[in-house]
Amino acid sequence: MKVLWLCNYSLKYLQHQLKIKIDNKSKHPIPWLYYLVQEISKIKDVELHILTLSSDLEKDYYIIEDGIHYHLIKERPFVIPTLKFGSISKRKIHSVNIFWKKKVLKIIEEINPDVINIHGTEGNLQVLGNNFDIPTVVWMQGLMNFVTKYQESSKYKYWLENENKIISHQKHFITFPGEMEQFIKNHNPRAKFYNIYHPNPEYAFDMFNLDITKTSDIIYAAEIVKRKGIEDFIEVTKRLKSKLNIKSKIIGFTGNEEYLKHIKELIKSEELENNIEFVGYVEEHSDVLMEIKKSKILLLPTYVDTGPRAVAESMTIGTPVISYNVDGLPEMIENNVSGILVECGNIEKLTNAVEELLTNKKKVNKIIVNAFQIALEKYSPHKVVEQLLQLYSQILKEKSITV
Repeated sequence: MKVLWLCNYSLKYLQHQLKIKIDNKSKHPIPWLYYLVQEISKIKDVELHILTLSSDLEKDYYIIEDGIHYHLIKERPFVIPTLKFGSISKRKIHSVNIFWKKKVLKIIEEINPDVINIHGTEGNLQVLGNNFDIPTVVWMQGLMNFVTKYQESSKYKYWLENENKIISHQKHFITFPGEMEQFIKNHNPRAKFYNIYHPNPEYAFDMFNLDITKTSDIIYAAEIVKRKGIEDFIEVTKRLKSKLNIKSKIIGFTGNEEYLKHIKELIKSEELENNIEFVGYVEEHSDVLMEIKKSKILLLPTYVDTGPRAVAESMTIGTPVISYNVDGLPEMIENNVSGILVECGNIEKLTNAVEELLTNKKKVNKIIVNAFQIALEKYSPHKVVEQLLQLYSQILKEKSITV
């Protein structure tokens, strides 16, 4: 079976081949894609091609490593001068440039895949999957239509256009049950849905029994943006400062330096510098997991999130999770059984939940064990790849019957 992925594959995993330095601090490394690739590389009868765009590339590359074919295309965004705060700055617009569009379409034709897997819906690359009459599945990463409720930006206009084109055109979607499925169904009544989860690395499962000293009470591990609830995290720390002398930690990347500055100023203005350790970006994913493991609780009060990776990873390594009851979280966590979910935006209940887990060891142990059992069932790389290949075969069979 020949499979083509259209995705934003992080170049950090190919730096040794490219021999160029990539700045990863403002980009999500999407580690679960890497773990999927590693697992698929073990399967001899699957030929996987990964096609990705990046403005970090100096030129186009075609690399074969461990049997995986990487087609890396240099993206050339338009640069538009803009006036900001009285000075001229340059803004990149990643619109569908006809130069690389023709190149990408030609590469797809030459690969001639049996199946196309579109990862995410907002990208200019992903929307090109609509051009082919090839069995295609869309693995949803989130919905820009949901994100824009909490975060506005001019660049989202293009991403929303791409997302709406993909949702209305395609038929097969890997999603979390709930609001995302309903949204897609409302815009595309013929859509079919499949529940496959992002895998965790094998070493994460090994970390479950690791005996390690806890260095923080609560940790925030996500992109540093408002919609992920980082300001609610800070507010909980503030409320428990005097009562428990709580120790908090923040890790995560950001592409918005202005918001990062705002968060640091907020911590300072609330006099929480001795209570919150701001780590920021952590390069290696294994180090991220170790930071979460060293915390008593993962507190991720996200306002919009279909299936946050940090939650799945915490369940795997043995750190209890507290989050808001939104989007895909109820599918991941059974409240008071494998984690705690509270009403979205209710800071008082969020604070009470943190205090309860910090003082109720029996409940913590129950949650940790239950969460790990779920992780074994849902997030094993081997099981995820097995389900994914079954889906590819299913839509291939459906296509042949239709023809």
